[in-house]
Amino acid sequence: MARLNYQNHRALAALSVQARIVISEFEPQCLANSLWAFATLGYRDSVVLYHLTQGVYEKAVDFNAQNIANSLWALAKLPYQDNALAIKELIRAAKDKAPSFNPQNITNSLCAIAKLDQQYQNHELIGVLISAACSSASEFKAQNIANMLWAMATLSASINKPAIAALATQAMTLAKTFNKQNLANTLWAMAKLGYRDEKALTALMVQICEKHSSFDAQEISNILYAMAQLNYRDEASLTALLERAWSLTPCFNIQNITNTLWSLACLGEVERLQDFIKGIAFRVDLAASDFQKENMIQMHYVRLYCQLILKIPLPCFFDGIVVSRDMLGITTSRLQLEIATVIRELGAHHGYSVLDEAILNGISVDMLIKPHNIVVEVDGPFHFIRSADHKLSYHGPSQLKDLLLNAMGYRVLHITQAAWFSHSTTKAKKAYLSSTLSKKLSSTPESSIPFLHLKELRARKAESSMPSTAAPL
Repeated sequence: MARLNYQNHRALAALSVQARIVISEFEPQCLANSLWAFATLGYRDSVVLYHLTQGVYEKAVDFNAQNIANSLWALAKLPYQDNALAIKELIRAAKDKAPSFNPQNITNSLCAIAKLDQQYQNHELIGVLISAACSSASEFKAQNIANMLWAMATLSASINKPAIAALATQAMTLAKTFNKQNLANTLWAMAKLGYRDEKALTALMVQICEKHSSFDAQEISNILYAMAQLNYRDEASLTALLERAWSLTPCFNIQNITNTLWSLACLGEVERLQDFIKGIAFRVDLAASDFQKENMIQMHYVRLYCQLILKIPLPCFFDGIVVSRDMLGITTSRLQLEIATVIRELGAHHGYSVLDEAILNGISVDMLIKPHNIVVEVDGPFHFIRSADHKLSYHGPSQLKDLLLNAMGYRVLHITQAAWFSHSTTKAKKAYLSSTLSKKLSSTPESSIPFLHLKELRARKAESSMPSTAAPL
């Protein structure tokens, strides 16, 4: 019934009654198959589930790789709370038998862990499964790749860079076999993991162009979000995706809308951003009250981009977008406090002060050096994307933030975690910061605007200075 996706509640109820009688005789295969079937069919019988999970708890040590993977997947999917002991025993068994897992077992197990409560996210097992995926990546199919990368991204398991690289290489090889959901999930995961493989992205973009007419609103916004995060711009894919988006505009929910607008701003897609805003304004009835916190922040960045960079009027639903300090979820790291202390010591000798966690027109910054209008940003590893050849660059959100701060008249100084800890003594760190600050104080605003934005802004400036009779470029 589960394999056929055939739901007959009378038959399921009758089978459940019989299962209660004989469930104590179930062997590992029967326990795993029954849990998998219940989860697949979305059918819940609390009494049967109690006995099944009790059986898993008692017999998990005898489960084979597929039994473990299927049972973990089922327990992650089923809305049944009394399963803690069973899950812990399955995790213990998985750690012992992970070397024998095939790609499907690896993927199902890691996806299950990603969906379970944090208390079950056993770091040792996660590491073993990701290492196994790295070793057997050449055997992964499209669905395995997409799901594995999704699970790694959900768990923020970016520490195993060889596994990500191996899966990306396999994605490039099998790109033609990816369906639309595989494409969207893989790109979203690569963006979350901060990994940019040009060859893999090129292969996947070809498939996006070929399959764009089947994408739904969520898949379109996820792909655009991934492109923005990775600073990856592909003209053909953007054209295809936005052509499809235009036809689906009434189907876009708030998250789809905000992701799409924010992504187009990050990518510097001036004309497409304006067109999409107009399309949303005419086709979708929006009000500021519809937006959640994350949506508000994204829309605020879009509004600033349009006001400060493009200098264009905006629909009335932007008027109610208000970003408060509480919404920004500000946290201060120990590294940030350490750097702020040194900057204050330097400021005492050079006549400037430091404001921690300043809010500048709705944008949160780590520090503001007054009166010089220098913003200091302390950047950990999640501010960067890593290319396949191990080069680092700032991700889309950081570049958009820099662009907006520059437009407001601020110079931005980035202090990276790696640069800071490359100096082993307090004296060396202070000397590094003093030198870096001196260069920024003597610099002219501002050289950190991405080339794509500069190119377009120059074009707009040239166009605006033309006589009204001039032909458009």
